[in-house]
Amino acid sequence: MMGFMSVASMSHNSVMIMIYMPVFIHGYLTCGKIIENPTGVAAPFTTLLMAPIAKLMNYGNENRASLITMRADLEVYTGFYIIIGWFFGMTQLIQIMLYWQCTRVRAMLNVQTKLAFIRFDEMIQQNVLNRLPAIAHKPYNFIKTFMVSMGSPPQPPSAESLENPNLASMMAQSFRRCTIF
Repeated sequence: MMGFMSVASMSHNSVMIMIYMPVFIHGYLTCGKIIENPTGVAAPFTTLLMAPIAKLMNYGNENRASLITMRADLEVYTGFYIIIGWFFGMTQLIQIMLYWQCTRVRAMLNVQTKLAFIRFDEMIQQNVLNRLPAIAHKPYNFIKTFMVSMGSPPQPPSAESLENPNLASMMAQSFRRCTIF
């Protein structure tokens, strides 16, 4: 979440609310887990501070799965929101690159973020691509394939490329290790 907060600090006021929402949901879920098991909190603070907000935090514990799904969806939607915001002068190019780098790493490590990309892709295919001419499907599939390859963990070189080192295999191997974006 620290990566998202560093990107959010660079944003325009209207974008900042959207970028901070996954961070707020994450904090809410974390506080719910603390309230669930307050072993490190002193007794007077437990009754004075935690009792009144326990009902609010119990909602987060009861609906934890749906809130985690919402957080992952918001992370993906925010990435596209800041790209659109760049055309209106609300975000900066460095912010977009940093945000997508954090999201790329998060998609490699977090199943919910990966599933959010799958849900976003299904939504685009069902609601947008059906209304576009067939010629628009090819660029979309190219971008989709590129994004899937960027979100995949690096693969070890194949035995064939190690046995037969030519220029094409060396270039392909070096591009697989490139993690700029």
